[in-house]
Amino acid sequence: MAEGEDFLNLHVEGGLAILTVNRPRVLNSLSIAVLEEMRKALRQLAQDRTVRVVVLTGAGDKAFIAGADIQEMLALTTTGMREFSRLGQEVVA
Repeated sequence: MAEGEDFLNLHVEGGLAILTVNRPRVLNSLSIAVLEEMRKALRQLAQDRTVRVVVLTGAGDKAFIAGADIQEMLALTTTGMREFSRLGQEVVA
């Protein structure tokens, strides 16, 4: 995907927030950029007292989230893999 492209779509209406992973071409796989955007969005939503429910979904019709972006992971060093893992854990914790 192009630099600066949004990997997430966030729609908030009333007390409902819908957070959509927007990488259908790669089955919404989780890259570092996606995880960083998710962390930012979830922190923002946690501060919004009007949001009562967050729905996480994936764009397209083939997959919700296929898992980690294996192509990106192949290029990571051991340290990069640790950081990727830590970021993923932080997002879902």
